[in-house]
Amino acid sequence: MRTLLTITFIFLAANNYSQNQKEIDSISFKMCDHLKGTSESNDTLRVNDVYEKVLYPFLSKVPPEKVDSIGQTTYFRFQRNCPEFREILNRLNPPKDEVSWTESEPKSNITNKEIRQFKKTNKFSYFEVDGARTQVEIKNGYWNDYFTDGTFSKLNYNWISDEKFELIFIESNNVTRSNFSFKGDQLIYKLLDKKEDHYLLSVNIAGQNNYEIFKLYFK
Repeated sequence: MRTLLTITFIFLAANNYSQNQKEIDSISFKMCDHLKGTSESNDTLRVNDVYEKVLYPFLSKVPPEKVDSIGQTTYFRFQRNCPEFREILNRLNPPKDEVSWTESEPKSNITNKEIRQFKKTNKFSYFEVDGARTQVEIKNGYWNDYFTDGTFSKLNYNWISDEKFELIFIESNNVTRSNFSFKGDQLIYKLLDKKEDHYLLSVNIAGQNNYEIFKLYFK
């Protein structure tokens, strides 16, 4: 899934808090509930209110040596677990490549022949929000992302229907991906159409009714 940009702060510490995953997700959901209940019309003020009322009180109870790492992960899990927050980030930092969103599952116009062509292709690319181009290699049942900073992500790659496949997160040494996803997290992709140089796909975080439509390039 494409990178989502930060808007107020980024923590810069190591990824060393697997024992805190349930607590971090619990706080991220509380942040999302608070965000949905804010009355401010200004997006930045709404997010700042979430930080002041929910995030900062949580971090005040964290051991000082863990504040940066747990704060960083909580921020990215807030993105993952809260579609409303992702919408704010996309308004404040519009993606460089064409992307759209819908709350209902998009219809597929892909043909069986085009699906077969997709399955025979093992190298793709896509654009991050900031315009960086990430390379994809599919090999031996794994989907590997290679980022412009030299980092990578590795996910299980499984077809679950004629036009849908799932990616299950395994590991990453990329700061954003390693904090956005926990091991075992699932993303559902759906092939929608084929164009001259790309496929059009939707991606959905399992359990959410929010679909991002993006381009996956094969040239």
